[in-house]
Amino acid sequence: MSKTLNTFMDTLNFRQYLANSEADLVGLYLHAPHLTIAELADHAGISKARLYRVLERNGVVPNRLNRKHDQVHHLLQQGFNNAAVAGFTGYTERNVRNIKNAMKD
Repeated sequence: MSKTLNTFMDTLNFRQYLANSEADLVGLYLHAPHLTIAELADHAGISKARLYRVLERNGVVPNRLNRKHDQVHHLLQQGFNNAAVAGFTGYTERNVRNIKNAMKD
Protein backbone atom coordinates (compact mmCIF):
# COMPACT_ATOMS: atom_id res chain seq x y z
CA MET A 1 0.00 0.00 0.00
CA SER A 2 1.11 3.52 -0.60
CA LYS A 3 2.07 5.76 2.27
CA THR A 4 -0.93 8.02 1.59
CA LEU A 5 -3.33 5.11 1.72
CA ASN A 6 -1.77 3.84 4.98
CA THR A 7 -2.13 7.29 6.51
CA PHE A 8 -5.74 7.46 5.35
CA MET A 9 -6.49 4.01 6.83
CA ASP A 10 -4.81 4.93 10.12
CA THR A 11 -6.88 8.12 10.25
CA LEU A 12 -10.04 6.20 9.47
CA ASN A 13 -9.35 3.66 12.23
CA PHE A 14 -8.54 6.43 14.69
CA ARG A 15 -11.77 8.27 13.88
CA GLN A 16 -13.73 5.05 14.26
CA TYR A 17 -12.02 4.48 17.62
CA LEU A 18 -12.93 8.01 18.72
CA ALA A 19 -16.55 7.50 17.74
CA ASN A 20 -16.71 4.24 19.68
CA SER A 21 -15.01 5.66 22.72
CA GLU A 22 -17.43 8.62 22.74
CA ALA A 23 -20.35 6.21 22.63
CA ASP A 24 -18.78 4.26 25.50
CA LEU A 25 -18.35 7.45 27.54
CA VAL A 26 -21.93 8.54 26.94
CA GLY A 27 -23.21 5.09 27.84
CA LEU A 28 -21.12 4.99 30.99
CA TYR A 29 -22.33 8.46 31.97
CA LEU A 30 -25.97 7.50 31.47
CA HIS A 31 -25.81 4.10 33.15
CA ALA A 32 -23.47 4.82 36.06
CA PRO A 33 -25.00 7.76 37.92
CA HIS A 34 -22.88 7.04 40.99
CA LEU A 35 -19.74 8.12 39.09
CA THR A 36 -18.81 11.77 39.07
CA ILE A 37 -17.70 13.69 36.00
CA ALA A 38 -14.17 13.78 37.43
CA GLU A 39 -14.14 9.99 37.91
CA LEU A 40 -15.41 9.40 34.37
CA ALA A 41 -12.82 11.79 32.93
CA ASP A 42 -10.03 10.07 34.88
CA HIS A 43 -11.27 6.67 33.70
CA ALA A 44 -11.19 7.85 30.08
CA GLY A 45 -7.88 9.68 30.43
CA ILE A 46 -9.35 13.01 29.32
CA SER A 47 -10.08 16.34 30.98
CA LYS A 48 -13.45 17.15 32.52
CA ALA A 49 -13.92 19.90 29.94
CA ARG A 50 -13.41 17.44 27.10
CA LEU A 51 -15.89 15.02 28.69
CA TYR A 52 -18.48 17.82 28.88
CA ARG A 53 -17.87 18.56 25.18
CA VAL A 54 -18.30 14.86 24.29
CA LEU A 55 -21.57 14.72 26.22
CA GLU A 56 -22.82 17.94 24.62
CA ARG A 57 -21.84 16.77 21.14
CA ASN A 58 -23.91 13.62 21.71
CA GLY A 59 -26.98 15.48 22.94
CA VAL A 60 -26.58 14.64 26.63
CA VAL A 61 -27.07 17.37 29.20
CA PRO A 62 -25.00 16.65 32.30
CA ASN A 63 -27.29 16.66 35.33
CA ARG A 64 -25.08 15.50 38.19
CA LEU A 65 -25.42 18.91 39.82
CA ASN A 66 -29.21 18.61 39.94
CA ARG A 67 -28.89 15.22 41.64
CA LYS A 68 -26.63 16.72 44.30
CA HIS A 69 -29.02 19.63 44.78
CA ASP A 70 -31.81 17.12 45.26
CA GLN A 71 -29.71 15.49 47.95
CA VAL A 72 -29.29 18.89 49.65
CA HIS A 73 -33.06 19.47 49.51
CA HIS A 74 -33.75 16.05 50.98
CA LEU A 75 -31.29 16.51 53.86
CA LEU A 76 -32.68 19.95 54.66
CA GLN A 77 -36.22 18.55 54.70
CA GLN A 78 -35.04 15.86 57.12
CA GLY A 79 -34.11 18.66 59.53
CA PHE A 80 -30.33 18.75 59.16
CA ASN A 81 -28.74 22.18 59.56
CA ASN A 82 -26.60 23.85 56.88
CA ALA A 83 -23.32 22.76 58.47
CA ALA A 84 -24.36 19.10 58.59
CA VAL A 85 -25.63 19.17 55.00
CA ALA A 86 -22.37 20.79 53.89
CA GLY A 87 -20.43 18.02 55.60
CA PHE A 88 -22.50 15.28 53.96
CA THR A 89 -22.41 16.73 50.44
CA GLY A 90 -18.99 18.34 50.24
CA TYR A 91 -20.51 21.76 49.62
CA THR A 92 -19.65 24.79 51.70
CA GLU A 93 -22.26 26.16 54.08
CA ARG A 94 -22.61 29.13 51.73
CA ASN A 95 -23.45 26.79 48.80
CA VAL A 96 -26.03 25.01 50.94
CA ARG A 97 -27.56 28.35 51.93
CA ASN A 98 -27.73 29.41 48.26
CA ILE A 99 -29.39 26.13 47.25
CA LYS A 100 -31.80 26.49 50.15
CA ASN A 101 -32.71 30.03 49.07
CA ALA A 102 -33.20 28.86 45.47
CA MET A 103 -35.67 26.25 46.76
CA LYS A 104 -37.91 29.02 48.10
CA ASP A 105 -38.30 30.61 44.64
